[in-house]
Amino acid sequence: MSDLLRYEEQLPDLSGLRDPLLIAGFGGAWGTSAAEALRELVEHWEAEPLASVDPQTLFDFTVRRPHVRIVDRDGAEAAVRAIDWPANEFYLARPEGAERDLVLLVGSEPQLRWREFTDAVVAAMERFGVSESLMLGAYRAATPHSRPLPVQLYSRDAQLAARFGLVPEAWSYEGPAGITTPLAVACEERGWSSSSLLAAAPFYVSVEPHPFAARALIQALGHGLNAEVDVAVYDEQIAELYEEAEDARGRSDEFGRFIDTLELNYDELHPALDSIDTSEAPTAPELVEDVESFLRQLRDSEDSEHPPSETASGSS
Repeated sequence: MSDLLRYEEQLPDLSGLRDPLLIAGFGGAWGTSAAEALRELVEHWEAEPLASVDPQTLFDFTVRRPHVRIVDRDGAEAAVRAIDWPANEFYLARPEGAERDLVLLVGSEPQLRWREFTDAVVAAMERFGVSESLMLGAYRAATPHSRPLPVQLYSRDAQLAARFGLVPEAWSYEGPAGITTPLAVACEERGWSSSSLLAAAPFYVSVEPHPFAARALIQALGHGLNAEVDVAVYDEQIAELYEEAEDARGRSDEFGRFIDTLELNYDELHPALDSIDTSEAPTAPELVEDVESFLRQLRDSEDSEHPPSETASGSS
């Protein structure tokens, strides 16, 4: 039992859930792609709300500020506003084709009281009859934009790995951790299975949430769960970012050589990303700065070629 949990007044019938799996994704200091992927699945799978976690004691609202939005525009004086607070919400999904039911936990990484938050998540899992979890994440890596994103599974569950068609890897990282790590450890301490699914996004494509990563996570979940998914929502943005990167590649010999190196090593060594040799390439901070500067200049030059009305309306 946790005082932080707020259950829906009318919960769906939870007695007949089929081998339920918790899938969690958060937005935080290391990105928002995992949360973006889950929010897209919540909508696509028409997931039912189950509960939320009270944000009052978990966030510093002078740092993580709530958002205000207009919900009724019937005249300037009669405008009605609403406040959206940082949220962590549970949903129940029964995707078409999937052989098991899913409890989705999507939201924002808390700033405070992580142990209380972890206890609340564990209490909700017990209430929903869930004893297995899959934590989603994404990180920036030396992955070329022109290749499928590698997705890695960290797990001790051979059956889960077989369903995803991935070779499970052992946890080896030591250092600062995101909220998914104490959540996973809390599950393991209770004898529950916990795994992590991570997408390695091109570090030089500077956008957040990262559409390459969100798409890769959704596709991996669709394959591993045998569930129907749709990633078309990311097609346009990914096409634009791909075109920008290819344009930069064509205009900058240095950047072009670096991408050639990434592609060569990807093709030869995939999925051993950590073995990529970039010793002759520019350093990551220098490359990111150069490419971001180039892409900004490219966008500015394109904007100057179109009247403001066309740019605002999305005309091309």
